[in-house]
Amino acid sequence: MKLIALIFSLSIIISTKGFPQKNISLVTYTYKVKDTIHLDLHIYYPAKLKRNATIPAVIFFFGGGWVNGNTGQFTSHCKFLAENGIAGITAEYRIKNKHNTSPQDAISDAKSAMRWLKSNADGIQIDKNRIVAGGGSAGGHLAACTATLDGFNDPNDNINIDPKPAGLILFNPVLNTIGFKDRFGGEEEIRKTSPVFHISESTPPTLIFHGTEDTVEPPSTILEFQKIMIAEGNTCEVILFGGEKHAFFNKGRKEDRPFHQTLVLMKQFLIEENFIAE
Repeated sequence: MKLIALIFSLSIIISTKGFPQKNISLVTYTYKVKDTIHLDLHIYYPAKLKRNATIPAVIFFFGGGWVNGNTGQFTSHCKFLAENGIAGITAEYRIKNKHNTSPQDAISDAKSAMRWLKSNADGIQIDKNRIVAGGGSAGGHLAACTATLDGFNDPNDNINIDPKPAGLILFNPVLNTIGFKDRFGGEEEIRKTSPVFHISESTPPTLIFHGTEDTVEPPSTILEFQKIMIAEGNTCEVILFGGEKHAFFNKGRKEDRPFHQTLVLMKQFLIEENFIAE
């Protein structure tokens, strides 16, 4: 069990071996069709993957308040992972501005994506027991939901397949939806849709990056999540970036320094949790 709560200085320079990315193979699969909506997974593989090999994977859900956003937010993360021998996956899901859907629909899609990956893992060279879920902001919420919430299952899904990932990598995630009760349909939905209220002893090892000046999801909520995780006997590493606001980790911010630093720390976590070799 590991407890880390750090103020991370952006002046520190970290080696970013494995970046930039080259020699990567991209394959797209449709994991869900809802009415006329096709939802895809974009999988970035290491180019020299052996024919019969299976590898770990990280699936990323983009941010945007369950309203907008796109998979491009995590494309560079996926390419970085592919350079380091692990499949990186970006997941489409339904959002309000494009599909006129609710956050609860997005939760259902995230769980469907995890179930599709596990049920098709052998055919797409993914180790179904080593799939990590990640995401930023609303996408971090969706990733956490796949690990914590029992409800919000698509009626067409095989509910005998557990959508729970083997780990979580969350970038300023929403873990308590109290600040978005209008989007979720009222007060009664908050507890149902907030991962912080559904942690158990089986919640997987988690890494969280967060800014100390984040006003979308207060750092206090992140630390409360960590406190409960530790109390349940789980691993939860929280890395706080001093002075940083929401979405600080995105590529293009501060000459990409936070972006590169979170990449390296993500890789370190995956090594520590035995998803990839050092």
